[in-house]
Amino acid sequence: MREVELFGFLERRGDAAFSLTAAGEICSWNAAAENMFGYPAAEVLHTNGYKLLKGRGVLGTSITSEPIDVRSVAAAPAIPDFDLEVTHSLGHRMWVNVSSLVFQDSGLHRYLLVHLARDISAQKMAGKLMKDHEALVHELIRVSKQVVDVRGDGARLAPV
Repeated sequence: MREVELFGFLERRGDAAFSLTAAGEICSWNAAAENMFGYPAAEVLHTNGYKLLKGRGVLGTSITSEPIDVRSVAAAPAIPDFDLEVTHSLGHRMWVNVSSLVFQDSGLHRYLLVHLARDISAQKMAGKLMKDHEALVHELIRVSKQVVDVRGDGARLAPV
């Protein structure tokens, strides 16, 4: 398969799909990527994808714009998916889950790193709300125990 065929294939994907050279240059950017990230393909092609999206991992670590050894990535037995917080064209941050694969164009003798991204902002927000809810429940239990202790007759009261 040639790069042009890959780009045509990626254009028909429902997931946001884009490909990068080892230096991080965006080679393809499908319509779903335009919709998700808000950047038109004409604006982002041949720019650095890492600088554009300003990605941060779940621990807040910035994604580097250093060249990637795509061949070593290709040699890995499996490339795990990962969650990444990125910048939308409007400036707000959003969470995406990214799957990656390595493509080699034997005619051009170069490797590309292809990313498929899905918006998971709603799931991240739901997870945060659940953690906040759990923290609130634990705080209510703690305060309830303090109220029982203040009364001094906690052994005779029904559990809170």
